[in-house]
Amino acid sequence: MLSAAGGVARSLVAAAVGAAGTVIGAAVGLLTGFANEESDGLLRGALVGAVTGGLVSVDLADSLLGIWTCDVSAMDTRIKRTRLLLRTFAAGRLLRGCAFPTTSGLGEHDDLYEPSSSVMAARRAVVESLPATTLTEETAAAWQQTTCPICLHEFQTGESARRLPACGHVFHLACINSWLLWKPQCPMCRHAVY
Repeated sequence: MLSAAGGVARSLVAAAVGAAGTVIGAAVGLLTGFANEESDGLLRGALVGAVTGGLVSVDLADSLLGIWTCDVSAMDTRIKRTRLLLRTFAAGRLLRGCAFPTTSGLGEHDDLYEPSSSVMAARRAVVESLPATTLTEETAAAWQQTTCPICLHEFQTGESARRLPACGHVFHLACINSWLLWKPQCPMCRHAVY
């Protein structure tokens, strides 16, 4: 009963933050549409801003609530995960203008937001060090998972897959490698991978 109440409270907080993000996104989109000086710029900007603002704020709120309501982590781990999450969102393409590419103006300064080649090389080395396997009928049956949660395609015998050691979730090798280069947690349960 207590976990159900916690789930309801978490949903209410995410909904409230999502509503606020939608309103703020619509306002920013309206201003962006006004700056474009197109005939449908105001409406289009407001709609794109509302959707983007709502999605980003709900995702951020859900991630933060997941970090801070977790019973497993110590306080310093929660702080580190929060800082990493906020840094990921701040450097993310959604917040730097992909929703409004014509007014972004930040295209010339991608080096400010993208990780350096040495950082990407280090991330790639960590991802490549995780165990990978070739799917057989036995491994697919043992994992009791028929589709990759990232691409939603069914696993086929002979494909390369990666099972994350911390949580046991299974993904196509290419799918999870691409994901882990940008986000160091499992896309299913948000458990830290590295």
